[in-house]
Amino acid sequence: MATTLRLAPLFTNHMVLQQDQTTRFFGYAEPNQEVTVTISMGGSEDTVETGIADETGYFLIESISFLAPTIVTILVTSGTDKIILRDVQFGDVFLVAGQSNANFKMAQDDEYEHNKSMPMMNLRFINIPETQSTEDNPWQIVDGENIGDVTAMGYYMAKKIRQYDEYTPVGIVLCAKNGTSAASWVSEKTLMNDATLKAAYVDTKIPSLEESENLYDTMLSQVGPYRFKMLAWYQGERDAGIDTKHYGLLLKKLIREWRKTLKQNKLPTYIIQLPQYNKNIVNSWAEIREAQQQFAATENRVYLVTTMDEPSADEIHPSSKRQLGYRIIELYSNFGKFDEMQTSPQLSEISADVKQMRLNFSNCEQLETVYPIDLKWIMPGDVLKPAVIDLGTNDIKIQLEEDSLGLQYAYANVTTAGLWNENHTPVSPFRIYFD
Repeated sequence: MATTLRLAPLFTNHMVLQQDQTTRFFGYAEPNQEVTVTISMGGSEDTVETGIADETGYFLIESISFLAPTIVTILVTSGTDKIILRDVQFGDVFLVAGQSNANFKMAQDDEYEHNKSMPMMNLRFINIPETQSTEDNPWQIVDGENIGDVTAMGYYMAKKIRQYDEYTPVGIVLCAKNGTSAASWVSEKTLMNDATLKAAYVDTKIPSLEESENLYDTMLSQVGPYRFKMLAWYQGERDAGIDTKHYGLLLKKLIREWRKTLKQNKLPTYIIQLPQYNKNIVNSWAEIREAQQQFAATENRVYLVTTMDEPSADEIHPSSKRQLGYRIIELYSNFGKFDEMQTSPQLSEISADVKQMRLNFSNCEQLETVYPIDLKWIMPGDVLKPAVIDLGTNDIKIQLEEDSLGLQYAYANVTTAGLWNENHTPVSPFRIYFD
């Protein structure tokens, strides 16, 4: 007789559950049937939680969490059905999501062979398939044989964590697909309920989206509402090639909907700002970066990771993800202090008198210059005029330019992003217009 009880695809042997948060178990059973979850540590009293499947058979049962690096066995029963999960660890679980740069695997990374020879310990991963399948897709413990299948960004995030925390197990969940628009990662309901997005993505059907629709339904549905420590979102390359106008709105809707689906409305979220790239529509990547920066600056617990210092603007996929993975965790952990999450340095305040304007920057105690500073006045007729700069400790003073309409810094697909903070993190590009 076929079993009715089944857990969501993330629940397999060797999985990592998020410590210090209520643990959620969810899946399907016989409608209106009782479901019991038993967590056994061996030598300690079992933890037992029960719930009732609803009329569709769906159940969600919450249980207490355990501190890392606790290892448990989990028994889920309903009627005569049972599922046993072995070698389950409590630790920190990170969700890596987006398109091809998030999906970029260690086998493609410049430092693959080096890491393959000595893979990091206590790291587990699972890659979410494009469609839910009955085929076995378990969590894997990283070793020299499977390290090539790990998202490179996620691997280096975990490697940086290990420099700060030697013992806590790390789990990486990858939910990504190459060449996808942000519109593919929100539900149809979200697109339909917003008049602007409906007109752009439903009524007019922007070209090249059709082949990648419904990833919210086919991929994210396999993930939520699993518990995570943090979400790292790397996406926008496809939208730079098809539609930049609506990206800021799309990104806001996407992150809010994902948080709701995951039932973590305050989930720390790091937006990876697009790097430099010289083979796309003029300023399209700059426009996506601008939307990413503006969203991160205004949304609660959303942070920006600048990548303007990636070494090659000729490749849409930077060939090493070590610098990026390390930077995400440096900002997330405040360089191992774990006291306050940080964001990349950004323009924070503008003041002016009759002769000059002063620009101040957040998350920056000491401004540094590495390349020429691409700071320009926006003049009538779309003319750009270099600004005369006086560099201070964490501010810039510039001589006012008569008739200027605005000011922009590093606002191009490819440019010299010459401003950095004391941690060698680039200042995010910006563009402002005066009233």
